[in-house]
Amino acid sequence: MVVQSVPHQMVAIGGLGGSGTRIAAQILQKLDFYIGPTLNLPLDNLLFTLLFKRHDWIREFPSDAEICGMIDLFSSAMRDGVGQTFEHFSSDEIENMFSNIVGNGINSARFKDILASPAPDMDLYSGMAWKEPNTHVFLPQFMQRFPQMKYIHVIRNGLDMALSGNRQQLTNWGRHYGIEAGHAPDTHSQLNFWLAANLRAIKLGQEMKSGHFYLLNFDDLCLNFEVEVRLLEDFLDRKISEVDIDNFVQSIGSSSIGRFRNAPPNTFSSSERKAVQELGFVVDELL
Repeated sequence: MVVQSVPHQMVAIGGLGGSGTRIAAQILQKLDFYIGPTLNLPLDNLLFTLLFKRHDWIREFPSDAEICGMIDLFSSAMRDGVGQTFEHFSSDEIENMFSNIVGNGINSARFKDILASPAPDMDLYSGMAWKEPNTHVFLPQFMQRFPQMKYIHVIRNGLDMALSGNRQQLTNWGRHYGIEAGHAPDTHSQLNFWLAANLRAIKLGQEMKSGHFYLLNFDDLCLNFEVEVRLLEDFLDRKISEVDIDNFVQSIGSSSIGRFRNAPPNTFSSSERKAVQELGFVVDELL
């Protein structure tokens, strides 16, 4: 396995869809990280989406070699520009790439925007980063290719997440985690996926070099933003301005957490609540 060198600090952000990864990306932007050539409104790096969120990989999970090859392509395109990286691809290869995209609003116009993305001027940035929730699915291979990479995994209360309508990761990857969701994923399937995916990410994080994995609790971030962002600063060895902190505090709040309290008390079993509690979240009473 060839280990790739990283000329600038590299940081990745992942988590389940709807877990609050956007706020982490916004913080990195304020810290002058380059987070990608083409972004959607939630700040997903659409180059990552294009290369990794693929119909064929969802049908049959790829080999390590396939994933590592795509990681090399992704990192090259981030560093050197998509146009230069893809200039030797045939029209058939480009068409196959576009036909394999799953979701996130990459239409033909946005696809062309991605392919035309130039190389960034890294002299303008303090580091290179990306945010795409599905990153955690491929974390083992990124760890192999970039052992110096830092990874921020955003986690949100599983009871709230189970009630969310954002179940795309469950639909796409659930069976690769041993969870069969069917055509209409339910609350319990979503919670099982939340547990499986987050426990796996945490275990992988424990295998990373010391100081290279950060578990960002979205609920804690909402309730104690300044405390939590100072911890994130230490992890990244960067400082965010007081003005930016004040702006963030005004834009987020605790009203976005605790939706599970509006559900019937018997929505979740005592064992489900306990499993969520063990990952550091408030679940109210155990039935």
